[in-house]
Amino acid sequence: MKKLISVICILALVLFLGACGNKYAIKETKTFKYLNKVSYPSDEKVSPYENDLSLSKEDKQLFNEFSYNTFKEIYENGSNSVYSPASLYLATSMLAEGASGDSLNQINSLIGSESSRRKISKCLYELNYYKNKEGEALLANSYWVKLGLDVKEEYIKNLNDNYYATGFASNFDDETKSNMAKWINDNTRGLLDVKKEEFNDIDDMDLCLINTIYFDNKWNTEFKTSDTTTMTFYADSEVNVAFMKHKVNSTYYKDEYVTMGRDSFKNGNGIKYIMPNGNYTIEDAFKALKKDIDGNIEWKDVSINYSVPKFKYLTKMNLIEPLQKLGVIDIFSSEKADFSNISDTPLYVSKSIQNAGIEFSESGVKAAAFTFHGMTKESDDVPLENVEFVLDHPFIYQIFDINGCVLFMGVVNNPNK
Repeated sequence: MKKLISVICILALVLFLGACGNKYAIKETKTFKYLNKVSYPSDEKVSPYENDLSLSKEDKQLFNEFSYNTFKEIYENGSNSVYSPASLYLATSMLAEGASGDSLNQINSLIGSESSRRKISKCLYELNYYKNKEGEALLANSYWVKLGLDVKEEYIKNLNDNYYATGFASNFDDETKSNMAKWINDNTRGLLDVKKEEFNDIDDMDLCLINTIYFDNKWNTEFKTSDTTTMTFYADSEVNVAFMKHKVNSTYYKDEYVTMGRDSFKNGNGIKYIMPNGNYTIEDAFKALKKDIDGNIEWKDVSINYSVPKFKYLTKMNLIEPLQKLGVIDIFSSEKADFSNISDTPLYVSKSIQNAGIEFSESGVKAAAFTFHGMTKESDDVPLENVEFVLDHPFIYQIFDINGCVLFMGVVNNPNK
């Protein structure tokens, strides 16, 4: 029988850089030790505009197709949802560093080859690692090793060198559970309010990988609170919702099936809305989103009068079935999983979840998420057309970074739930 290991990939939309907080805030004890200290990206770069990292068109396409494909499988019809493809990507990429054989091939078929995933991971991390007066962003990685488990040095080196991952060694007892919750909350600014009970099932695990990501940015064009009004949102039933209003010069697309528009945040971040028209559905919006990812949408420069509902919600999701549907199968099998680049102890992934949260307000957007992989043994100045875009029934949104990579995406079916 194989031995239980847990790879916790905690994906949380978090802003994290040297200026964002104390990276070594957890105290060492006799049974809880740091395994390393990471050389993080320079704290002097306080804006993504100061970073010259960029992705090739092919790698950006690969990542955004990953974002679309995974969310399409994760989304449950009729519910509010928020999901961080960036977090899952980084967590799964760290997992891939320890995989071999068919297990590695199946992961690579979803997230790309070693070269691509390391470039994408580095871009995601360093471009979303800043803090300034307009906002902040943070990605943080860690690995937690149970005392007594022999983890291969090359694997640890890859996590250190390519993912800025901090290592901890402990007994996986109550102290560890508390420290995991603290580490996640510190790196997600408490947005998810993670409790130590979230990790009650780590007792039989031997290794956890955690990725956190946090996002908090202001709108480029503010929404004035004085303009916020109550309007009707048409969900399964009509509900009264607070709608924020502002006008921006941006890009817009409309056809029989959907209306799409873009808006922007400080620090080069952006958001895209995809709302089905009339009696069309979120499924039709997904089709339009795929068409846009493939470059088959012609956007138009317009002046958009936005009416956007305020909302705040959390989502919890199981990732095993969606990943299996996308071809990542062997890592969940005690007979077929191959993580021989992590340890000589046979391991397989027995648990894979993500929790995420998001809040839309006049001041900006905050979002966070965590994912758990548990491993077990067994313009020019030309007058623009004015358009109205009232997001008053279910719609999809995407939040992306300065490089165009999707950090979060979700569906709003009812802003009041």
